[in-house]
Amino acid sequence: MLVRVNYMYLCKTNILQMKTIQILIPLFICFLIISCNDGDNKINPINGTWYTYEKTVNLSSEAHSSDAQYLEGRINVYYAGELKDYDITKYYNEETVKTVTALKTEPGKPVSETEFTYQIEGDTIAINDRIYGTVSYRYIITNKIITLYGNLDLKRITDIADQLGIMIPIPQDIKGTIKIKDYR
Repeated sequence: MLVRVNYMYLCKTNILQMKTIQILIPLFICFLIISCNDGDNKINPINGTWYTYEKTVNLSSEAHSSDAQYLEGRINVYYAGELKDYDITKYYNEETVKTVTALKTEPGKPVSETEFTYQIEGDTIAINDRIYGTVSYRYIITNKIITLYGNLDLKRITDIADQLGIMIPIPQDIKGTIKIKDYR
């Protein structure tokens, strides 16, 4: 008799546990579906700290290709020297990007700091630069490296040359691209 009572107790307990599990599993699945929706809580892939390690331009001119090549060489030599002597760090948050430039020999003493707002749409980042206005770059992120690709028109190329102190005639049909590579 004792064996039969224990058996009935065990069976009723197992049935109760099974019913509880049958109720909890659908509730758990509903919780997962609700918490994994594709709402507005998308993670911004750019947020965080990035360090520039490459910056180059590629320029062309149909009428004055040698002038465009010369200017391209001068700008790229400047950019290479800049990255050799300076650390350029970019801090992205949800709304702004802050760029801090410091000598490699004095990393705690920034020589310049700028902060701009930006927006991301698809594979494009639009930075609201105070000098150039809104500047758009296509970006690709792979293995903790972000590569920015931007188009350069006559005005931007002239501004870059002026900022770098390059005083040469710039062809009116000049155009180009800029590539910036940063790592985390």
